[in-house]
Amino acid sequence: MLGNYLKIALPFLISCSSSIKTGSFSWSQWRGPNQDGISLETGILTSWPESGPKEIWRVPAGQGYSGISVLDGRLYTQYADSTVEFLVCLNAENGAEYWRVQIDSLFKNKYGNGSRSTPTIDNGVVYALSPYGKLFAVDAVTGTTSWTIDLVEKYHAKVPDWGVSTSPVVNREMLIINNCGTNGNGVIALNKSTAELIWKSETETDSYSTPLIVEIGNVEQAVVFKADAVISVSTKDGTRLWDYPWPSKMGQSNATPIFQAPDKIFISSYSDSMSAFIQIVSDGNQFKVNTLWQYNKMWNHHSTSILIGGYIYGFHREILKCLDAKTHEEKWVKRGFGHGTLKYADGHFFLLGEKGQLALIAATPADYVEKGLVEILGEKCWTVPTLSNGYLYVRDEKVILCLDVKNRTQTSK
Repeated sequence: MLGNYLKIALPFLISCSSSIKTGSFSWSQWRGPNQDGISLETGILTSWPESGPKEIWRVPAGQGYSGISVLDGRLYTQYADSTVEFLVCLNAENGAEYWRVQIDSLFKNKYGNGSRSTPTIDNGVVYALSPYGKLFAVDAVTGTTSWTIDLVEKYHAKVPDWGVSTSPVVNREMLIINNCGTNGNGVIALNKSTAELIWKSETETDSYSTPLIVEIGNVEQAVVFKADAVISVSTKDGTRLWDYPWPSKMGQSNATPIFQAPDKIFISSYSDSMSAFIQIVSDGNQFKVNTLWQYNKMWNHHSTSILIGGYIYGFHREILKCLDAKTHEEKWVKRGFGHGTLKYADGHFFLLGEKGQLALIAATPADYVEKGLVEILGEKCWTVPTLSNGYLYVRDEKVILCLDVKNRTQTSK
């Protein structure tokens, strides 16, 4: 049994300022409250000084690409030292460590070591998934482990070549997981309190994508991007509702599908067609999938696109693009950020480039409009920035930073 390590320490703070308020804007799971990469916060700085947004604190971290979840003044993420993977809780005000829990031995890979999955916070519990498929439920305040299971041993999960990268999704009393398991364990729903199996479904091949919960035709469903198809299963009992064949090369279905209500879904992966926009037509409990378009110049390598105002913004490998969702017409392209990531808020995108560049970009299809650009990190950055209560949290493989991106002058008026 893996140990539970409680550690409270004050990390080295490079800079600090006034107290960070908890506020009401949490970011408690992969891609945020609505799984769309969109923050509802307003009043951000729309232009930056040459030095960039004010740095509040910077603390040492570890290896990995896990996202940062934020709730009630605490940050939760996963990273590794030279031998061990941890789930870590930090103080949002100053970066001080509240606790850490060992969740696995170090995952090693030529593309980078450490965790890929993002912790999910729900009702005082943090759910964390290690690169080798160990699932933990941990008290968000104390760091005490409530339960843990090994998905490989119990539910025949397969550890993909680049490690388990999907994140747990809470849906009422359930945790829904892209388990990649055999014997009908491709997608599983567990009781979030007890870890008991509620239902299991599908036997498709493995992938790295996180399930997306949507409602189409008044039927709630989990859309899961597998290596050879996009599938949808009922959140009620795991029954398959529809599928869309989509063979991804090398199993690289990495990005999460994105949803345009009431019935459209965008997918992108390393495949012959690279991307598609599909429509799900419902007739009661029966569903049919129509292809609206396929486009072979939009491959989301690992960074999921964002859909705003009828336009898709995302990375085709190392090229940032804006596409018209109706026609896939390219509105503009921008190079220079490598395999970057995006977060949307208040009419803008926060873009974190692969080599540590942070940019503020207007969310407009008219042209690429850059409002700010600064070099902030020195190691490879494949983690999406997190915005919570006017503070932007970013990380690479060595440090985590907190930046003040709120227009405080406007707020105080």
